[in-house]
Amino acid sequence: MVCGIISFLVLRLFSPWVIVLMAVLAGLMLMPVLMRVKKSDSSLQIQTPIHKPLERAAATAMLLSYLVPALVKLFAK
Repeated sequence: MVCGIISFLVLRLFSPWVIVLMAVLAGLMLMPVLMRVKKSDSSLQIQTPIHKPLERAAATAMLLSYLVPALVKLFAK
């Protein structure tokens, strides 16, 4: 967790728009999963289905962090 905070905020490895996009995508992808979670589920039963949407949101945001600047440069000419 500390390494993530350092890389996101201190070292500025990712632009702020990428972090915001990642949070928005994670929120959208987690909504259906969180609606299916029951109060009686154990923490392992909750953690497993939540992991994949977070992973997909992060991967999509990182992919767009490389594609968007290249596309802007390509179409700006």
